[in-house]
Amino acid sequence: MSSIKSSVFAILIVVVLLPLVKGCFWTSCPIGGKRSNIPATEPRQCMSCGPNGEGQCVGSNICCHKDGCIIGTLAKECNEENESTTACSVKGVPCGTDGQGRCVADGVCCDESACSSNARCNTSGGRSKTLKDLLLILNKMYRDKN
Repeated sequence: MSSIKSSVFAILIVVVLLPLVKGCFWTSCPIGGKRSNIPATEPRQCMSCGPNGEGQCVGSNICCHKDGCIIGTLAKECNEENESTTACSVKGVPCGTDGQGRCVADGVCCDESACSSNARCNTSGGRSKTLKDLLLILNKMYRDKN
């Protein structure tokens, strides 16, 4: 009787502990072994875009460079970001609501879906308020279109 209890106890322990074990078998291991899918310490840099390739893709349809951002079909080269399986890192100081955006140009904060004027991103005091207002209007027109 005690050997049956011991066998049931052993089976119960195996059944409880089995879901906690993260192993892979020959047929289910990723190429390179079970530790090969550990993410890199640094994300890759986002694609270059814009005039002379001096900008960076912020989203699939937003390209920003030092003078401002190109949004929509003119930023079509950034659509290739969607094809990548790994996320990229946008250069710039965090900005926007909850810091989800990045300062990508003077006075401009962008996230993956839109750009807006942001005082935290001001790098030169001589920027015209009219240019920033124009950017806001263009973004609103683009969002209303989609």
